[in-house]
Amino acid sequence: MATLTANSSKVGRVHVPTSAIAKSVEFSDEMMSVHLADGRVISVPLTWFPLLRDASPAERAQYEMVAAVTVCIGPNWTKTYQSRA
Repeated sequence: MATLTANSSKVGRVHVPTSAIAKSVEFSDEMMSVHLADGRVISVPLTWFPLLRDASPAERAQYEMVAAVTVCIGPNWTKTYQSRA
C-alpha cells in the first residue's frame, strides 16, 4: 500500500507497511519488544499479558514463530500458557 504525502514543495509516495513479520522477541522487567523483519520494533507492557508477566525468563524464552493466515507472523507461547492454565 502506498499513500500520497505532501510536504512544503514536494508530493510523493510513502510506503505504508501492511504486514508484520516478527523476527525476535526480547523482554525487560516491564515490557515485551517484538523486532520485525522490516526493522520496526513494537513494544507493549507485560501487564497486558499476565501469564507472560508472571512467567520465568526461561519460560518466556521458549517461544516459537508461527504464521497466521491473514494477520501476522509472530511468537507463540503455547507451552507456557498450557502449563499455567
